[in-house]
Amino acid sequence: MKQFFIIIGFLSLIMLQGCEKDPDIDKEIDRIEIISISPSMLLVDGVEYNFNVEIEYDLVTVNSGFLMIGFNTENIDEYDMLSEASVIVDKGSGVHTFDITTRAKDWMSEGDFEVYVNLSENPHPPTWTPLASDIMTLSFEN
Repeated sequence: MKQFFIIIGFLSLIMLQGCEKDPDIDKEIDRIEIISISPSMLLVDGVEYNFNVEIEYDLVTVNSGFLMIGFNTENIDEYDMLSEASVIVDKGSGVHTFDITTRAKDWMSEGDFEVYVNLSENPHPPTWTPLASDIMTLSFEN
């Protein structure tokens, strides 16, 4: 009888291991991530910089999307999206580097100067929200 319970326990353990989360399940989610930005530190308030922002994306839920970029240069809690830098991409994965010029804004104790990227559906429906987004904080000289 003891061997019977050991065998049942062993078989139960094997069956539970087969119920582990499938690592490919996350591939059904749209994703965008800032990989690097240059320059990203020692910025000076009010100076115009040419930023190179490298992003990586996965577009899986629609056939075509927009990659967009913006900075919070005018309002601390709003990003000015730079439409001239928008890029149309097809379904799939890829890497893109935005080459964009904008003026740095040191928000001091109010908050951070940030770059914001998003991935949205192409074309946009009448009302829409991004499929995915990412933010990176940039730093200033002290």
